[in-house]
Amino acid sequence: MVKGLYSYVKDYGRESTSSLRLKVSKDRLEELENYIYDENNSFKFSSNINSDGNDPPLNFIIDGNAYFYSIEEKLNWFINDNIELLKILKKQIYLLLSIENLNKLVFVFDGVDTEIKNDKKLDNGKLRLQRINKFVNSIYEKPEKRKCRSIVPSLFDIVTFIQFIRDISEKIQNIEVKFPLFEADRFISVLANEYNGYVFSNDSDFYIYNIPKYVNLNTLKFPTNIKDEDLIVECSYTTNDQILRLFNLPHKDILPLFGTICGNDYFNIDKYSNFSTFLLNGQHKSWNKTRNIKRGRCNFRKIVSSLLDIYEIINRKLYSNYKNDNILNPFNYDDLTLLQKKMIKEIFNIKPEEEDPEVEREFKMNLINSVLEYNLNHHKNKFLYTVDNSDESNENKNEKPILSYNKDLLKYYYKDLPFPKDLSIQIKNEYGDLSTEQLIKIFHLTKVTFPIFISLLNNEYLNNKKRYTSKFKDQFYSIIKKSPNRSDTNNINIDIIKDLIDFILNITENENINFIISNENGNGNNYGNLTSLQGKLIEEIVDTIYDNELTKFYFTIKIYLREDLTNSVEAYNKKLYSNKDNNEKKNKKASIPTIIKTYEGKSFTCNNKDIMNNILSLDTSVLENFYLGNFNPKVLNILINNYFKSIPFLENIDMESCWSVSQDLIREMIQLILKLDVNYENINITDSSSNTCEIKFYERIKDEVKIKEYNIDVTDTEDTSLNTNESRFEKYLTLFNSNLQNIKELPYYLIPVVVVLRYYIRYKSKINVFKYNKEDHLYSEINKNVVNDEKRKDNGVEGDKISESEPHTLLHSYELEALLASCISALTFSFLNKNNYSSFTKEINENENDDRENSFHSIKNNIKSNYIDCDNLYMVLINNETRSLQLKKEWTFHAMESVDELKNAIQIFAEFTSLLFVSSSLLQILRINHDFPEFKPFYSMYHYLWEEAFYCFIKPIKNSKNIKSVFNEIFKPDNNDDYMNYLEELYTKLLNIIVSN
Repeated sequence: MVKGLYSYVKDYGRESTSSLRLKVSKDRLEELENYIYDENNSFKFSSNINSDGNDPPLNFIIDGNAYFYSIEEKLNWFINDNIELLKILKKQIYLLLSIENLNKLVFVFDGVDTEIKNDKKLDNGKLRLQRINKFVNSIYEKPEKRKCRSIVPSLFDIVTFIQFIRDISEKIQNIEVKFPLFEADRFISVLANEYNGYVFSNDSDFYIYNIPKYVNLNTLKFPTNIKDEDLIVECSYTTNDQILRLFNLPHKDILPLFGTICGNDYFNIDKYSNFSTFLLNGQHKSWNKTRNIKRGRCNFRKIVSSLLDIYEIINRKLYSNYKNDNILNPFNYDDLTLLQKKMIKEIFNIKPEEEDPEVEREFKMNLINSVLEYNLNHHKNKFLYTVDNSDESNENKNEKPILSYNKDLLKYYYKDLPFPKDLSIQIKNEYGDLSTEQLIKIFHLTKVTFPIFISLLNNEYLNNKKRYTSKFKDQFYSIIKKSPNRSDTNNINIDIIKDLIDFILNITENENINFIISNENGNGNNYGNLTSLQGKLIEEIVDTIYDNELTKFYFTIKIYLREDLTNSVEAYNKKLYSNKDNNEKKNKKASIPTIIKTYEGKSFTCNNKDIMNNILSLDTSVLENFYLGNFNPKVLNILINNYFKSIPFLENIDMESCWSVSQDLIREMIQLILKLDVNYENINITDSSSNTCEIKFYERIKDEVKIKEYNIDVTDTEDTSLNTNESRFEKYLTLFNSNLQNIKELPYYLIPVVVVLRYYIRYKSKINVFKYNKEDHLYSEINKNVVNDEKRKDNGVEGDKISESEPHTLLHSYELEALLASCISALTFSFLNKNNYSSFTKEINENENDDRENSFHSIKNNIKSNYIDCDNLYMVLINNETRSLQLKKEWTFHAMESVDELKNAIQIFAEFTSLLFVSSSLLQILRINHDFPEFKPFYSMYHYLWEEAFYCFIKPIKNSKNIKSVFNEIFKPDNNDDYMNYLEELYTKLLNIIVSN
């Protein structure tokens, strides 16, 4: 974020922005809204893009985190309802997808924290606390005015948002979602250039990056009435050239210096007093050249005048382009342009040094690193790209590579082009160490079409001179080259590969092929060892080639071509897929560098050797799951940055942190992730004799964010036997003190919330802050079995404990019951929705008749017996629309008996949310969501969260123990008495399990 730049462009740069009016196609919108999904199909617009051939297809690259906040600003952040967020998101995505000529929406989300931004992140944490404190106090003082746009939402809001985008991309082919390992800005910019696309964000850094067009999300306006005759999406975009003209800058290479000196997340001019004084108070020879520039927040005129002065100096001065061992020498950095090297060198020469040598060194390094960050050619990474891929099996070393070709035959393709001398090296460098599965993903192919592509590339059959003349080969490749260029393959840099893939994809989408597939009528496969689709595609390819320009050759050529292509594809089918187990094993051997190259390509950069070593020591399944959106970057921070941030969200900062209740679990979680997901030889062991790893905790202590260091023991062998999915699930239950028969017997979708609430009440009882009516026999046994003065287990952790001077939050029995009731109510959006009523009642009845003498209840069998399809959040929203239970009226402060009751309730919900986050993290770390895809929906835990219902339940439950009357008081009447009875009975059953011993 460049300090003050957005405000300046908005206030003074109207001529430097261009308006864009994007017409929404009602046909496309209707096609989207009326599409009927099943578990095997996905949506793609049937209408042709760019049918008139005049305008290029539109590709939008969307900063996912910025887009999330742009929507959240329109919602109520106190008692935020994720369903409202999802409805707005779905509506806006549909409108964007329906824009005429829209080809692709690509959402990109931030990864783990960037090292250079750690200080900035800590400052942001302190600001966050101030906002939270101000907002919470405003709720207490004026609870009727509870809308605030400066407060940050809870960590689960954005995770739910990401889960929805991830899931909708599985169902709509025009949507992609990307998860770069570090911050998204650079990846977005590289992607925008590959797709020649618009970047949508509210980060002013995109004024600086060299990208085609930048749309600030604040300018994005959607039509309010879908029934309007003309639906228009409006926005404004800016280009680099417009920014250069606005600030009178002579060259694009100066923009990264301009953005840096103005101040961004990497460089704060206020920290360098001598440079700041020199820059802002000195005499500027170029002052008159900048008279059109307003001062702005950052003295833009003085900054530009200084840069123009330096630009004039270097144009009159000779520089020796030398390198040396000095890391602060800009000429040592190949990824800086020559102009940038000279200007940075001149800044270093003429500025007065900072008084502290360390501050001077920091100034120089941060200036260089910030400019490098803006340079999209900055991708050289000696730690990543020179690592030895020693995991490749020796038996395959002499095997002919998949992406091979006959040079003598390819000369017909390159007839009018210079044949690249290093083509084989280029192919090897780009794709040589990728698995078949990874190649398929990069090339936008499938297991069906990949063997066809390989056959066309390897082209050995064309070597038969008796069948194919030189003239035929000329015509063959000319037709390949004439296939329409596709924007979705712009990431492929090798001409022959791109043209062949474009040719195949265009034929695959041919209406004739679609017609043949849709009218197959189940007649079976008549193509031998080919799949039906492969056979049809080969026919269409041969017809396309022959019928276009080859009809002058003998008809037998067409027969030969079909025969040779068929034989080649059959051979590759056998080679690639005949031994599925071996192939999967080979794919699993993909190294960390290979995985990074597959998902990020040349956009990836990391200049910190320690962090790079941490990345290289990761278990490959962790990294793969992260790139697929199944592993939270907040958890990955533990492995890459050696810290965990207990992020403050809406809570009472006068009380003990809402994360305190989770602290023991977090330590266990860190131990597990270090044991299961790290190569021990590469982790940072602080003391070889104690075998501990140093991890930092970012914690809220009262109204401050503090960093504490803990030494985590990673040698305990207790958990080394977690080599089966069942044993890992047992470990999950054990961590929550819930490895019990009656919990294992619950439907799998109820287990995560039951174990969290069970752990919560036992924790509160242990520290003697669980309060209940002594006459309530339901809770009479709970304290007998939880020793009040039991010391917290250190779990192999040495370090400071939470300050006992901070007051604990009391948990009242009616608050626990309100949490459970709100969770069951929240589940009526998904698993417990009325649409599923017949399914889960049938399954429960069947389970009640099971033979209970069998004490082993595997989670695998549990899922099989109780499965309800709520795996895809987008489909849940499509099918169910909202919760089956609806509140009679919105919650207001008057539903609480006092401000103190509200304060306590807010803290209780915050503690509950922190426990759910740890539960979700443990499911990821123990690979349960990987072993059992049915657990993937619990990534965001949205199923269990309905904050408003929780507050609504407190008073009625406090005043009545009859859950039926409570439900009747809160929710609108439901015509299905059996359904309501089931929910009420389920509530009673789960409450008894939660408080049981």
